[in-house]
Amino acid sequence: MLGNPLNSGDGGPLIDALPCGLLQLDAEDCVVRWNQCLQRWTGRSLESVQGRRLTEIYPDAPKLGRLLAETRASRQPRVLSQMFHHWLIPVPLPVGHISGFSEMQQECHLRLLAAPSDHLAITILDVTAGVVGQQRGRAMNRDLIAARDRAELSLRDLEEHEFALDQHAIVAVTDTRGTITYVNEKFCALSQYTREELIGRNHRVLNSGQHSKEFFCGMWATISRGEVWHGEVCNLAKDGGRYWVDTTVVPLGRREGKPAKYIAIRTDITARKRSEAVLALQARLLRQTQQSAQIGGWEYDCTTGRLHWTEEMFRLHELTPSNHEPTLENSVAFYAAGSVPIVSSAFQRALSRGEPWDLELSFITALGRNLWVRTTGEAEQVDGKTLRVFGSLQDITVRKNVEQVLTQAKAEAELGNRAKSAFLSTMSHEIRTPMNAVIGFSGLLLDTTLDVDQRSYVEALKESGEDLLRILNDILDYSDMESARIPLKTKALDTAALVAELANGYETKARERQLSLSVSIAPGTPPRLCADGPRLLQVLGNLVSNGIKFTERGGITVQVHGVDQSGRSHLRFTVTDTGIGIPRDRHAEIFQHFNQVDATNSRLYGGAGLGLAISKRLVELMGGQIGFESEFGRGSTFWFTLPLAPRGEAGAKELLPKSGAT
Repeated sequence: MLGNPLNSGDGGPLIDALPCGLLQLDAEDCVVRWNQCLQRWTGRSLESVQGRRLTEIYPDAPKLGRLLAETRASRQPRVLSQMFHHWLIPVPLPVGHISGFSEMQQECHLRLLAAPSDHLAITILDVTAGVVGQQRGRAMNRDLIAARDRAELSLRDLEEHEFALDQHAIVAVTDTRGTITYVNEKFCALSQYTREELIGRNHRVLNSGQHSKEFFCGMWATISRGEVWHGEVCNLAKDGGRYWVDTTVVPLGRREGKPAKYIAIRTDITARKRSEAVLALQARLLRQTQQSAQIGGWEYDCTTGRLHWTEEMFRLHELTPSNHEPTLENSVAFYAAGSVPIVSSAFQRALSRGEPWDLELSFITALGRNLWVRTTGEAEQVDGKTLRVFGSLQDITVRKNVEQVLTQAKAEAELGNRAKSAFLSTMSHEIRTPMNAVIGFSGLLLDTTLDVDQRSYVEALKESGEDLLRILNDILDYSDMESARIPLKTKALDTAALVAELANGYETKARERQLSLSVSIAPGTPPRLCADGPRLLQVLGNLVSNGIKFTERGGITVQVHGVDQSGRSHLRFTVTDTGIGIPRDRHAEIFQHFNQVDATNSRLYGGAGLGLAISKRLVELMGGQIGFESEFGRGSTFWFTLPLAPRGEAGAKELLPKSGAT
C-alpha cells in the first residue's frame, strides 16, 4: 500500500482538520499516519514515529500488544480504558479555555479499518464536561464522534484508492530535492532495486542519459511552480538495461507557497517504445529502399475519395507535399497523351472488377522531364466491393534506355551476322565448286594407269580435297547455326536402314586405318524414329569419323537401343572408340566451337573443331540430348538420344548392314 504518499506530511487537509487525535497502524502495527492534533497533544512529530511499531514507541503501555491483536482478531471497534489514556496523552489536554480536567475526561477508540489490508485506526476524543455543562459535553461528544467516523471513512477510501493505484501504477514519492522517500513494489520490480536501496537516494540514480539537461530542467521548473508535469522518460535499471515509463508528476502539500513533495505515477511503455523503434527503423529502410529503387507508393481510399502518396511519389513527380495535393485527375494527367487512356482504363477495371495491372508507360514530370515508368495497381475488395486501390510507380528510364541501346546493338549485330553468313555461304559455295572438280578429276585419274608414286600423289590429293570439303561444310553449318537458319525436315525414319547406310559410308575408311567398325541394333529396338535423316547421319558421321581419326589400334562400335526418357520412348545411339581419349580437365570444353582437346591435334589429325559443336546443336534441334564419357588413353564413348516416331507409324523393312557391320 502507498501509506504515506497520498497523505501529506502533516496528515492531509481533512485529517488535520479533525479536533481529535488520529493515528493509523499498518498490518505490522507500524505507524502510517499521525495527525497534527495528535502531534500537539503528544509532543511527538510524524517523522519521529512513522514506520515504527506502536509497542516500540510506548514499550511501557500495559497490555497494548494483546489489545491490538484482540482487536484484529475480533474485527470489532473497542474503547480503551483510562489506563491507556495516560501513556498516549501524558499531560492534560489544553482544549480551548478549559484547563485542570482529569484523565477521566478523554476517550480512546480503537477500530479496524475495512481496507485491503488490516490497518488499525486509533482516535482520541475530548469529552470534557463540568465547566461548560453536561449538555454541551454531550453535544461536543456527538460532533466529535461524527467527525471521527467521517475521518475513518476517508481513511478507508484512501486505503482502497491507494490499493487500486498500487495494482496498476508504478509509484514513487520524492522530496523537493529529488530524494526518494517512498516506492511501491512495481517500482522496485521494474527498476530491479530493492526498497532499501532506493529510499534516501536521489532520483538521479535512474538517469539513463537518454534525455538532455534541458529536458529535466523543464520538468523541475513545471513541478516547482506546483503544476502537474507529464512526459515519457527513459530510466536505467540496476542491471544496466533501459526501460521507458509514461510519467505524471504531481506536486503535493504546500509549505510557504511551494510544494512539499512530489508523487510520480508511471506506467511501463517499454514494449510500445520498442515497437515504435522497430516501426521507425522499418519505415526508414523502406524509404531508403524506395529511394534507391526509385519506387513510390500510393493508395486511393474509395470511401473518402482521398489519394495518398509516399515521399518518393512526390520526388518522382518532382513535386513537394507543400505545393501539391494529389488527386486521381491530376495524377493521371502526368502520363503522356498516349498513355492516359491506358492507365485510366486499368484503374477503372481495378475499381469495378478488382483486376490488377502492371504497365510500362511514358510519363512527364512537373518540370517537363520525359520518363519511362512502371505503374502497378491492385484492388482490395470485401464482398465484391472495392475498399481501396493501391500500387506503385517506378522510374525505369535508365532500363528502357539500356534496352533501346541493346536492341539497336542486337539489330546491328544481327545485320553483321547476316552479312558474315552470306559471305561464308557465298565463299563456301565458290570454293566448293572448284573443290568438287578437284575431287572428281582426282577420282578419274585414279581410274587411269598410274605408277606407284603417281597413284600415291593422286590419292593424297583426293583425300585432302575431301577433308577440305568437309571443313567447308562444317563452316557453312556453323554459319547457319549462328543465324538460326538450319532447316530441319523431321520425319519417320527406318532405324536399320539408317544404321546400314552409316556403316557402308565409313567401312572403307576404317579398313584403310586397319580398324574394325562394328554396328549393332539391340533386340526389341523400335524400328522407326522421328528425325531429319541427313542431319542424323551428319551427327553419326561426325562421331564415327572422330573415332576413326583419333584411334590408332582397335576399332569403333556403334550401338542402337531403346530407352525411356522423361516419360517418352527414345532411341539411344552410342559410338565407342579405343582411341586417345579426353583428359578430365577438358571435358567441359568438348562441345565448344573451334575446340580441340590439344592444339597439336589439329596438326596431327586435322579438323577445325566444329564437328562436336555442330552435332550438339543438331541433336538438340531434333529434340534429343547428347553427352559422352572418356578417360585419357582409354578411349571415348559418345551418345545421343532422339525421340521415337509417334505411335501408329507403319514399320519399315529391316535392313542389315553390309559386311563389317553386325
